[in-house]
Amino acid sequence: MIYSVYVIKNQDSKLYIGQTNNIKRRLNTHNIGKSFYTKNKGYWELIFKKDFENRQGAVEFERLLKKQKGGNGFKKMIGLLDSSAPR
Repeated sequence: MIYSVYVIKNQDSKLYIGQTNNIKRRLNTHNIGKSFYTKNKGYWELIFKKDFENRQGAVEFERLLKKQKGGNGFKKMIGLLDSSAPR
């Protein structure tokens, strides 16, 4: 089974990091307000997804992203910041 780590963004530029084995269903769950952390925060758009062959790999990468969240390392990892750009 394939597991995906994903990053979604709302209209206020808030980011949410998660992992799932069904990205379409999970994104829908966020957008209809059935997810505690993302409900009442508007429409969410998928901006990053990385697939893994097992859940363990996905969980480890999700933790790594969450540790980096908000910094340039996180932005580089998901492609929001050019790794060759000056610091």
